[in-house]
Amino acid sequence: MQTIARTIAAVLTVGVLLAVPAAAQTMYRCGSSFQDRPCAAGQAGQAIGQPAAAAPAAAPMSDAECRQRGADAQKMAWAREAGQTREQQLAKIEARGTSAARKDYERALVMQVYERRGSSAAIRAGIETDCAAAKQKAAETAAAARALGLQPAVPSGVPPAAPVGPGAEERRAAEQRVRQSAAAREAQRKAERCADLKLQVDSVRARQRSGGSAASMDSLNRQRRDLESRLSASGC
Repeated sequence: MQTIARTIAAVLTVGVLLAVPAAAQTMYRCGSSFQDRPCAAGQAGQAIGQPAAAAPAAAPMSDAECRQRGADAQKMAWAREAGQTREQQLAKIEARGTSAARKDYERALVMQVYERRGSSAAIRAGIETDCAAAKQKAAETAAAARALGLQPAVPSGVPPAAPVGPGAEERRAAEQRVRQSAAAREAQRKAERCADLKLQVDSVRARQRSGGSAASMDSLNRQRRDLESRLSASGC
């Protein structure tokens, strides 16, 4: 009988521990009962354990593109640690004979690196995580749109066909929300591009005021004209 009683008590102990939420306190055995607070004064008791803390949420998994972005950011962070300023890195980007799209990518990445604090490894990890999270959010948005039966994008100037049948009103409202969200994202991207270009123009102007050789001033004038032209083309 004592063996059976001990077995039942052990089973009850395990069951109680499994039922306790992760945020609960240590469990106490007070005589033949269990509770989440210390036993009453004068009552024999024993602490029987505490649930493990909840594991932190896993970071979004990075893909090859995000890993490459993180590696590029780390190189820029190394240059910063070596004493290079943001303006110096931006000037080197302008001087390289790369495509406009590549320059836009590198300029935006330089801005992100210099906005962050911490070691080059921490900056790389943070930028990779942000990239993966943004991709995951975009994928979830696309999946939600497909689940709602939303129509694919149509060429500019061609009005989308009006949904018909059951749930047409809901689909129209959902499509409108998607279009508004896309317009808001595009407006945000435009604002970020304009802010980046204006910052670069201000940097060039500051270097022009500092003076320099004729060749240096000619280079700065060309950079300024190029940036102002891109500001105008972007509608900033």
